[in-house]
Amino acid sequence: MALAAAEPAPPVAVEIATDPITGAMTAHATLAEDRNRLVVGCYPGRFRRVRVVLHSRRWLGRGGIFRGRQLTYRFDDDPPQRLIWTIRDRSAMLWWNERVRNFVASLGASERLIIRARDIEGQRFDMTFHTGNARAALDQVMQACGERPPSQ
Repeated sequence: MALAAAEPAPPVAVEIATDPITGAMTAHATLAEDRNRLVVGCYPGRFRRVRVVLHSRRWLGRGGIFRGRQLTYRFDDDPPQRLIWTIRDRSAMLWWNERVRNFVASLGASERLIIRARDIEGQRFDMTFHTGNARAALDQVMQACGERPPSQ
């Protein structure tokens, strides 16, 4: 029986745009798999720094009064890590500056990211993103956002 060849990672969509009225620039890179999306970007009119936003196909369970919840994630075969993300409906946002930078650096250096979350009924589920071609896109977005690219 022949082994199936590994499928290439889906392309990372990059969008860098300038608002024609305000001149504000936005930039983001999007990884999408199985109706889930992971977006790294900056939106100066809304946020001061780069954000990582996870858009799930399932409703995410919130944490305590601060709407935060720890999500567990793992890059390649590295040990699992947990961080508190801000949860709203089907989205989770990571926005602490140093944590975002470390997450984006690991994302660009990895081949695969698995995120484990709980839905609103408390059931665990996993989201997998194949990230093999994300480094150049992430560098481009970080540079456009005025941040040092993670590969530097």
